[in-house]
Amino acid sequence: MPNISTSTNISQSSGGGIGFGISIDVAKTTQAMNNAVDKLLKNVVPQALSAGIKEYAQDVADDINSSAPAAHLRTAAVEGSVASSLDSYAMNIKINAPDARAWEFGSGIHATQGQAEPYSIAPKNPNGRLVFYWKREGRLFVGRPGQAIAHPGIKAQPFIYPALRRQARHFTKIITDNLRRYA
Repeated sequence: MPNISTSTNISQSSGGGIGFGISIDVAKTTQAMNNAVDKLLKNVVPQALSAGIKEYAQDVADDINSSAPAAHLRTAAVEGSVASSLDSYAMNIKINAPDARAWEFGSGIHATQGQAEPYSIAPKNPNGRLVFYWKREGRLFVGRPGQAIAHPGIKAQPFIYPALRRQARHFTKIITDNLRRYA
């Protein structure tokens, strides 16, 4: 707390006004301000940032789930963890779907990252058959025993990066709200 005192000596000034003195201990005031800033930087800011990033991560995960292009992806994103070091914070959102990357960036000949070429799909059992519903043809595909096919892949239907961009608009407000909450 700054050390401010007023003098008890009030006098008439030569210009006809009244004069009084205020004494401020600058060293104590500066130290009090430094202590307050240190507390803010060491305690409040890290807590608020960590809580805010965790809240943002959950908002992004919720957005990913609600905008996923396939039903099995709509419950795949789960809020992960927030890690911090001396001068940085990182969030990790795990998406529990092995094909999430294919939906986001495309696959096979439709890939927007990596090799854009068909890929081979073979039956799990070497003498087994590939069996799946072929949506484009509107029928069931049944391969010959042991037959592998060159799959063309799927077109990209981004849902992860758009969710990050949509939620980024709210990031500053989330952090500001958490700073107020922890201050």
